Amino acid sequence: MASKRNSAENVLKSLVIYDRSQWRWSAGLRNALGLAIPLMIGLLIGHVLPMVSMAVGALVTGFAAVSGTRRKRIRTIRMAIIWMGLATFVGTVSGHWLWILLPVVLVSGFGAGLAAAVGLDTMQIGILATTALIIFSAFPEPPRESGEQAILVMTGGLLQLVLVILFVRWEPRSEEEQSLETVFARLEDYIRQPNRTRDLNIALALLHAEEQLNDSDLRPQRWSRLKALLGAAESLRNDILAFMQTEPKNNEDVRAFNEICATALHHIRVHIRQPATHPYEESLTLPNPNDARLSHFLRSLQFALSLVSNSPIPTNILSKAPTTHRHHLWPRLHANLTGSSAAFRHGIRLAVTLSIALLLYRLLPLTRGYWVPLTILVVLRPDFQATFTRGLARVVGTFAGVLFATGLLILAAPDTQHLIGTTLVVLFAIALYAALNVNYALFSVFVTGEVVILLSFFEHASSMVTLHDRLEDTLIGSALALLAYVIWPTWQRKQIPLVLANWVADERRYLYALLTPGTSIESYRKNLRLSRTNAVATINQASAEPVKVGMDMIALGRFVTALHRLTEILLTLEFTLEQEVGSSSAKQQFVGQRSLWAQQLDLIENALRQPELDLKPTIEPAEPIDAKDYWDIVRVQLQTDLAILERALPLIFPDRHDSPEKTPHA
Repeated sequence: MASKRNSAENVLKSLVIYDRSQWRWSAGLRNALGLAIPLMIGLLIGHVLPMVSMAVGALVTGFAAVSGTRRKRIRTIRMAIIWMGLATFVGTVSGHWLWILLPVVLVSGFGAGLAAAVGLDTMQIGILATTALIIFSAFPEPPRESGEQAILVMTGGLLQLVLVILFVRWEPRSEEEQSLETVFARLEDYIRQPNRTRDLNIALALLHAEEQLNDSDLRPQRWSRLKALLGAAESLRNDILAFMQTEPKNNEDVRAFNEICATALHHIRVHIRQPATHPYEESLTLPNPNDARLSHFLRSLQFALSLVSNSPIPTNILSKAPTTHRHHLWPRLHANLTGSSAAFRHGIRLAVTLSIALLLYRLLPLTRGYWVPLTILVVLRPDFQATFTRGLARVVGTFAGVLFATGLLILAAPDTQHLIGTTLVVLFAIALYAALNVNYALFSVFVTGEVVILLSFFEHASSMVTLHDRLEDTLIGSALALLAYVIWPTWQRKQIPLVLANWVADERRYLYALLTPGTSIESYRKNLRLSRTNAVATINQASAEPVKVGMDMIALGRFVTALHRLTEILLTLEFTLEQEVGSSSAKQQFVGQRSLWAQQLDLIENALRQPELDLKPTIEPAEPIDAKDYWDIVRVQLQTDLAILERALPLIFPDRHDSPEKTPHA
């Protein structure tokens, strides 16, 4: 009962929660220009209708131009242009014949759903291309005219691509710089008030920043500076963890040192884009000058400060950004062509639901019935939380957008020259791109209004008549989308054993690599960060589902908390193992236990993957000791957390008759 109440609260909150920092007005103005140019040309030459097709192409490809690095946006726009052109041609040609259109919609809907395995931007393009397919199929043409429509749509996409290339120099900051600013902002938050949520925020920010830098085409000097800053941020994060674990938080010297460091981190963040003209002059005084961990931290901090000054970049860190980026499009799609994949199941669910909607509006007397599959495309999502939270927001936004835009058209009638319609298209475009990541319900209002205005160019009926049709079709489409998910749901709770197993496996690999001299550590650390954030996201999604989770949530919380602590310990070891901390004999004893700890993590992983295994605890919690040596303290912490993992695991899944669903790695 509590689970259902929490789910309902999450759904309602999605309607009102917004993030004002995500407004993208510059992207909105640039992308709206891509729609304004063809429509203005159409007004000048007296042929607006052909230019509307070009505006549709610019509208869809504009979504790929809102966020991401310049190289990623250009690559995604190119893919969108091809997909949109093909969808337009096939939809316009096949619109006459249901027996041809139906399998085409099936394939396109399945592809749009499967694209969720690649990423949100790819899925968005798939959905919008399928949207174009359905819209243009409602206005069928002979092959020659269909080819002309496709060319116009692709030309609109090319126009948007040109605008992205031309306007990149006027962007206030690059995506790479923005991601680094977020990393240092999260570090500053953590050092002022350390807690696990803020540490996870750092991990997510580091993941995003690394992704942006690995898909960048910045010049070598600029890219090298940002890459070095990312490395310094990672070093600072781990040194902070190492220090926080063994120092009392109420120590006055520690609090004063944290405030000094937070000020320095703030200085770094505000000067990432525009280096400081003068060196940082604040004093960085260590509370304990002989502490090797703090000395390492101070060196990393001073290095980061030097990178945001006007001093020349050190030649030893100068390098080029990756010349190619492996998008992993086809490998990811191929890996998810299995019934156990959530993306595969979503593709089937979307394709079948779209086909039913297509049959309904073609066989029943539904005026402008193409709004039914259009609504399904924007409501149905791969998981419960996205479908019902974003789905409700989309339904509310769609109804509000239909009413708002149609009301404007009624007030503007008659608009025989399409002057008011063109103005509204541009204004709605600015708003929808700017609000894309602010609030989904608000975005839905603007994107629905944009589609209503664009379709008004094709439709030859009064706006008051079409208002009833759109609202009726939107209601039917929303009901079909939600019913499809209820009939065949995808519950994230079934993924919990798998994501926990992946997390434990990466803990084991990282631990063993850390305690094996000469091993390259970076890839193990990054894999652990990814599996950790994936597991937390899956557990959070599962907690929002209105079904019984089938596990002891208290034991699960104890297990996850111990894993978090273990991760933090290992992150600190990457840096403290190289420092002169503690006694050499205690350190040698610590390293000597790696095989025992790795073996135990392996047993825990196997028990998560194979429900029939009965895990017998083999590690006793370390006896509390009044030790001053760093390695004794860390050994007690690590061994205690391993013991907690062993004892909590059998309690989490009291009755596991079915194996957890296994989802291919994306």
